[in-house]
Amino acid sequence: MDTVFEHSAGGIVLTDDGRLVILRTRNLKDEPVFALPKGHLHPGETARQAARREVTEETGYLVDHVTGPARTVSYWFVRDGIRVRKRVDFFRFVVVGGDPTDHDFEIDEVLALEPGEGAALLTYKSERTIALRALENRQEHGA
Repeated sequence: MDTVFEHSAGGIVLTDDGRLVILRTRNLKDEPVFALPKGHLHPGETARQAARREVTEETGYLVDHVTGPARTVSYWFVRDGIRVRKRVDFFRFVVVGGDPTDHDFEIDEVLALEPGEGAALLTYKSERTIALRALENRQEHGA
């Protein structure tokens, strides 16, 4: 089986009142999932630039980056008979404007939930883990 490497970037996004932004979308089997916004880097983009662009495209929100370490997850999956090794770099963002109804066609719904509720709803364990770590870091540092 052939193997390819993909690099994506995304965001752990909080609204101005501290709600966690997550998406209801569909996986490769067309099943509903709850996920953080993310997507592929375009040629010449840094991971942070791609994360901001993808967050805005998928959520409709305009965001600013919050300082702090990026969180990275890696995983394997198979798509169309090809094994994919995927790396996703996540950055923390805060909403500064935009409209959550102005999201990509591939997104079923943009949700802004209480942080614990939103993190618990995330389908993928790796995303739950990094969201919870980012939220804990935010509480410890008051940001």
